[in-house]
Amino acid sequence: MKTLVLNADSMPLSVIDMRRAVVLESRNSNMTVLCYYDEKLKSSRGEVKIPAVMIYSRYVKISYKKTPTKKAIRIRDNSECGYCSIFLNCENFTIDHIVPISRFSIRSKANTWENQISCCKKCI
Repeated sequence: MKTLVLNADSMPLSVIDMRRAVVLESRNSNMTVLCYYDEKLKSSRGEVKIPAVMIYSRYVKISYKKTPTKKAIRIRDNSECGYCSIFLNCENFTIDHIVPISRFSIRSKANTWENQISCCKKCI
């Protein structure tokens, strides 16, 4: 069983093993369990509920590279077109700039995480 860990803004951070989740719940006051599995983990001290979804009480800032790669943007967007939501494969995958590059004085300022989106070639 796996446990979903959410950031304070409810965005997914990671998926962890159930044993790690039980330890985090018992030792970390910064984590709140939103829901549990129906099954319980047996230990020498008794039965322990297994967290299904946990959320941090404080926001965890995720550091990104300065300039994202095409592969990283595709992973971030779960291989879905940002406009029509179809699955993207190698043949129909491309990157689109939300604000056109021509609007920037320096090209590198256009290539940010916030300004690029995965899309299909039909939506360009």
